[in-house]
Amino acid sequence: MKINNLYIKNFRRFREKSISFKNGMNVLYGQNEHGKSTVLEALLTVLYFDAKTKSKKILDQIGSWESDVLPMIRIEYSTKEGSYMLEKNFDSNTQKLVNADTNEIISETYNGIIAEVKKHTGIGSEEVFKLTALIAQNDVARVGNITEKQPIKSLRETIDSSLLGGVKVETGAVISELNSVITDLEKGLDRPAKYPG
Repeated sequence: MKINNLYIKNFRRFREKSISFKNGMNVLYGQNEHGKSTVLEALLTVLYFDAKTKSKKILDQIGSWESDVLPMIRIEYSTKEGSYMLEKNFDSNTQKLVNADTNEIISETYNGIIAEVKKHTGIGSEEVFKLTALIAQNDVARVGNITEKQPIKSLRETIDSSLLGGVKVETGAVISELNSVITDLEKGLDRPAKYPG
């Protein structure tokens, strides 16, 4: 999944903001209190929150700092299958996921949208997203002294530590082993068994 655009209206510090993303890794940087974390929270909100929530805690957390109007957040993204638009309007309690290529509404329910987000990203919850698809500022700050000779190794060790909670595991080896197991499990799936069961 590649997020192409994020549109935020009445979300925390932003009255209205549109952000376009480029291919590859995107880095948000700037001075403190300029909205970097707010952009991330808006992204998580549109992906994983229910626009029909009545939770005062959640609504207070995502509400505008300048208005009583609740937020509307929209992302446009693409996958191998096509282009999509996901919009959640907390003021009107509406949400919809639309195939942008056909204008077909895929889902207007929270569970339906979450299922599609999981299908498109492989990630079904905010917590898993934070642990696997995000490198936060505190993770980067822990890199410390990156040497010119081994910058990638130092960053990889920091990310491994962040994701695995300090457990010493070489993620490259784990990925290699998982790929091997998946290959073994997929053997024979392309042809039916002569005597199944």
